[in-house]
Amino acid sequence: MSERSRARAEAARRTLPEAELMACVRDLPPPPPLRLSPAGFDLLAEVKRRSPAEGQLAGRALDPVAQAGNYCRAGAAAVSVLTEPEAFRGSLDDLT
Repeated sequence: MSERSRARAEAARRTLPEAELMACVRDLPPPPPLRLSPAGFDLLAEVKRRSPAEGQLAGRALDPVAQAGNYCRAGAAAVSVLTEPEAFRGSLDDLT
């Protein structure tokens, strides 16, 4: 999986050089801080369509943005959205 990810990253670099990518994000606001609880226990939630070990987890109707919102409303300190396309069936489109 890491070799395929490396190949995808290299192909993306050829499409948009790092300097151009950095120019695109330079003026974006910083990400919000983690919502850490005073009790010292924080939940990190994960949105993924598939697991290499378990197979398909979510149907095609999964709305990753809505699911991430549900996790936030339920009190998650952070949400991880898996975008790896082969083993996890994710996509960068899952972030928008």
